[in-house]
Amino acid sequence: MKLEIEGNFTDVVLDGNVLYPVSSSSTPVPPPAQMTAVFKSTIINGADVITYQVTQPGIDVRYLQLEGFLVAGNGKEGTGLKVTCPLNTSWIYGSVLRDVEVEGCGGVHGLWLNGSVFESSLFNVCSDGNRQNGVGLSHDAAGGEVSALAIFGGTHRKNGMAGIAAVAGARDFKCFGTYFVENKGQGIWAEQGFTLLQGCGFENNGGVGVQFQNYGHMIGCTGSSFGPQVYLAQGYLAGDATIMACEIEGYSGFEAGIKLAKMDGNGTLTVSASKGTIDAAATVTVKTL
Repeated sequence: MKLEIEGNFTDVVLDGNVLYPVSSSSTPVPPPAQMTAVFKSTIINGADVITYQVTQPGIDVRYLQLEGFLVAGNGKEGTGLKVTCPLNTSWIYGSVLRDVEVEGCGGVHGLWLNGSVFESSLFNVCSDGNRQNGVGLSHDAAGGEVSALAIFGGTHRKNGMAGIAAVAGARDFKCFGTYFVENKGQGIWAEQGFTLLQGCGFENNGGVGVQFQNYGHMIGCTGSSFGPQVYLAQGYLAGDATIMACEIEGYSGFEAGIKLAKMDGNGTLTVSASKGTIDAAATVTVKTL
């Protein structure tokens, strides 16, 4: 690695993966930075940029803190920042990611939390212009399950697919005050559903603000668009969904085009203090309070 000082930033040029393997519960897990730093990737072979991983059984990692840095990709690397614990016999929990941004990375996810990463929080974590999804949340095929995640603030914009993608079984996450704008895919794609979105904003994402299956609950969220984003929410239900105190706004000639929700599948959508058109299949019960 080469260190370069530019103004108030420390630029670290990474030409290969920085791997922090954790081999025992007592192994210290150093963050890549506890300063305002920029990690510039020059990787061109698809390798991930920064990886924290636990791959051995019986390891208990608590209170990992990653704070105050940007991973700047060139589009030819893999994931910018990956935290992974594939097994369900080891754990990464009580972790905090704060003031972290991943931009321009070429992997499936810019930031990826995978496997037994749980009871953790993200504060002002952002993604911008990554080739596919901005943030990925996923269970691992080896048995590790990501869960009990809380996301506070942050902006996910102009990613090539979704702003946040919860896939491979991941569904236990909440977002508070997070903003999703101009992603080419959905603002959020929740393959198996989500726990709660509160006070989140979705603007001009690809087709829909949040798309989910099974269940999902939204409070105080907003959707706005001049055309690309037709629905605030779209779901295929196998359970219940809630839209409460949510608002939509079309502008620049799309005032009548934006809709509150589209629901298919079998389930119940409960709507309260929210206005807008709902396109619902005959198999979906819509309750308006």
